Amino acid sequence: MSLLGRGARGLVAGTFGTAAFDIWLFARYRQGGGNSGFVDWETSAGVTSWDDAPAPALLGKRLFEGVTGSKLAPALPVPGVCTRNHHSAPAAVAAASSTSAA
Repeated sequence: MSLLGRGARGLVAGTFGTAAFDIWLFARYRQGGGNSGFVDWETSAGVTSWDDAPAPALLGKRLFEGVTGSKLAPALPVPGVCTRNHHSAPAAVAAASSTSAA
């Protein structure tokens, strides 16, 4: 299989893996008494402070600040950073690792 084909397969696998994990985590959240809908839970709607941000948002913030050398504004929408980082990282890692396999 070509390098591009392996990368595409890894990207698809990472995307499906992330979706399956999210569904499982959301089910646990609801069983634990959570009452937000899936979209609100998935996008961290209502989180307005970096102090309350989930791990994917904090990782995205740290990566941004490390690469650019500038601080993210406290008013920056935490849910947007969280969602972008949460969905792009696993798929990118899966695609990259599948292209490095012999």
